[in-house]
Amino acid sequence: MILWGPMSLALYTALKQYSKTWSMLSTAFVFVGMSVYLATNTAFSMLSLSQKYAAATSEAEKSVIQAAGQAMIAVSEGTGGQYTGMPLAWLAGLILSIIMLRSKAFSKGTAWVGILGLGLLLASMPFAGYTTTGPSTAAVNAIIAVTYIGGGLLSLAWYVIVGLRLLKLRQP
Repeated sequence: MILWGPMSLALYTALKQYSKTWSMLSTAFVFVGMSVYLATNTAFSMLSLSQKYAAATSEAEKSVIQAAGQAMIAVSEGTGGQYTGMPLAWLAGLILSIIMLRSKAFSKGTAWVGILGLGLLLASMPFAGYTTTGPSTAAVNAIIAVTYIGGGLLSLAWYVIVGLRLLKLRQP
């Protein structure tokens, strides 16, 4: 997520001549999404709690630490950081991919990989809560698999392709 910042600034520079307003808006989405995601991410706090749990010597101490972990999970799910921060970055990438269609700096294939991958990730958001709380039917599981896995793999390819292209654009 942190690498999205420099990448979005580089993409803004490369694409602003094709659509300055949308390039700027998508860059803003990236930084707001990064802020929300990082502010609500509990990974380091949970790591600290897991170390304390491993070092705990009594069941009472373990119960308190486990309750703190469960509270942290509830707070992070309640704030919805993972459901707002990442989708804002995905939306930004989708916008930038659409702008790439008009760009001479990026191929149409690169643009379409981004549109499809980031579009699938955005389409997965209505099903985000289903992974732990919703009905588990074959149809829901298939939709989740296609959107999460397909979108994730395509967006990963897009990040790599765009990053390599940005490095080439930088060279004289």
